[in-house]
Amino acid sequence: MTDSTNPAPATPTSAHRWRKRILLAMVALFFTYIFFTEVLDPWGDAPYIEIPHGDHTHYLPQGVNLDQINVSDFPTSPPGPNEEITFDGRIVPKQ
Repeated sequence: MTDSTNPAPATPTSAHRWRKRILLAMVALFFTYIFFTEVLDPWGDAPYIEIPHGDHTHYLPQGVNLDQINVSDFPTSPPGPNEEITFDGRIVPKQ
């Protein structure tokens, strides 16, 4: 005997499943785009990049060769608005 106040649970329709799949695909594409943007162009528009190093962060200038440097040689605080980081790790006034 069925209870008329508690109808049987509705099964998802084919359209509902497709909408869910499309939404999941869009979310996956968004996060893939964000990931590859960070990996392929870590500097973006910033003049420096932040490199986490243990419990602190080092700031390196854009264009520095990451294979030929020691991250510890660079400052642990970002440059000010009128300053820049040199390729040898000094913070100097912008020229």
